[in-house]
Amino acid sequence: MDSAGLERTAFEINLRHAVAREQLEVHFQPLVDGRDGSLRGGEALLRWRHPDLGLIPFRRFLGAAREGGLLGELGDWVLRAACTHAAHWPADGMHAPLLTINVAIEQVMQGNLAERVQEALRDSGLAPERLELDFEEVVLKEEHSRIQSTLEKLDGMGVRLAIDDFGRGVSSIPRLKRYPLRALKLDPALVRDVGVREDAQAVVEAVACMANVLGLEVFARGVEGKAQQAFLCALDCHLQQGPLFGRPMSAEAFAAYVADPAKFTSAS
Repeated sequence: MDSAGLERTAFEINLRHAVAREQLEVHFQPLVDGRDGSLRGGEALLRWRHPDLGLIPFRRFLGAAREGGLLGELGDWVLRAACTHAAHWPADGMHAPLLTINVAIEQVMQGNLAERVQEALRDSGLAPERLELDFEEVVLKEEHSRIQSTLEKLDGMGVRLAIDDFGRGVSSIPRLKRYPLRALKLDPALVRDVGVREDAQAVVEAVACMANVLGLEVFARGVEGKAQQAFLCALDCHLQQGPLFGRPMSAEAFAAYVADPAKFTSAS
């Protein structure tokens, strides 16, 4: 095995022990109403504080986690940790902040996701209606009764269900209505090209129109500028997330932000 292979193997071995060694952290990125900037929730984002490499975002070790069969274990950890944090967020006016968590197809296929979610909600005290699970778009393409059953159980519990990064792949659009979904989250690549490429704007507008017909909310991730914000609001895509509104922050910093967004913004 060459040096690159040895490094990759060592990386994967260390990842397997990250939970036991308490090296994982959950950070949160604000989800806001693009019309007035008011906080509506936070997306849970997994981070690995590697002893040598520092803080590593999930996208950089997703491949290793997937290849090593670790997505179920890591997903369970994020679910429990994020629900525990969110249960202590203060309500922002009329809206108790929504917690959104990404879910991999592997977590669905292991067969006990609904039970894991129920346990996390019970142990944390978080109300089911304050939790949204964002599924990979691949769930729309897979034919498996386990997917249908799992989504129906979660919906029956009162948990919100959404499709993440919509528009990245070729979706099975009829299943958008077949499954108990409440929202679509636009692929950040589409949002990034709003105001730059006409085809991207056309796709975003088409998705927004389709979602409206199906009774689905549309969330936009990756919003970087005021022009994107205005274009999306004009399409009734009010729930937005991205650098324009705030980057991911530690659980402690996000809790302070939830308590007083204006003070946090002025302090930063």
